[in-house]
Amino acid sequence: MPGKPRPKYLAMLLCDYVIRDGETNNKSLIGIFNRIIAGKFPVRHDRMHVFVALSDGRGEYATRLQVRGPANEIVFSTDGKITIPDPLAVAEINFQIRGLMIPKPGRYFVEFLCDGELLVDRAFDAAEPPAAPQ
Repeated sequence: MPGKPRPKYLAMLLCDYVIRDGETNNKSLIGIFNRIIAGKFPVRHDRMHVFVALSDGRGEYATRLQVRGPANEIVFSTDGKITIPDPLAVAEINFQIRGLMIPKPGRYFVEFLCDGELLVDRAFDAAEPPAAPQ
């Protein structure tokens, strides 16, 4: 990121919903998770929010959020831009992913990139339900 500081991530969380209070602009993250259980694969996960908070940046950054599967394949990606006005500001980004296709069980990584560089990643597991006790 020539000419501008690399932002630092403060948080990256996966959850079911992000609710923003209209009066205070505070966010409530509902249903934080790190595992998706499905009876069979492939499975379509209806809704996932990825909440990212950044600081220590200055200027506009090209962003990419991607989900990488167990075989290192990218199963989802989206691009955007974010502006951080000054290094003391906290920039919050809420990505809503609808209809994420999860092809098979395993460990997945949600990756957040700024100006083409990986800034942070977060793992989640896709798994079948545990077998019932016999």
